[in-house]
Amino acid sequence: MKIVILCSLFTVFSCTTISQNTVSTNPGPEKFTEMTAIKKDKCQFLLKDQSQQQYEVQNITSRIVGLKDGQKVWITYQPLRRMSQCGAQPIEITEVYQGK
Repeated sequence: MKIVILCSLFTVFSCTTISQNTVSTNPGPEKFTEMTAIKKDKCQFLLKDQSQQQYEVQNITSRIVGLKDGQKVWITYQPLRRMSQCGAQPIEITEVYQGK
């Protein structure tokens, strides 16, 4: 009986902790990932997420018009299975959050 009560309490506290950690200060909608554009010499731009992982998008300036170095963008994406030309994870942008 004590084990059941302890397991129940552990589950409740675990779920509460997880939900508190997923709260974001991201101004974009929750389904989008905040990225920062980085200008590279051999590539047009790379995108960097908050964990410093870098992503390569082919023809990124046609997907995000007016992109500048250091600009924040919010996107949804899917990984691609191909070699990177820029030393970053290749991705395909599925949606761009335009904001206000």
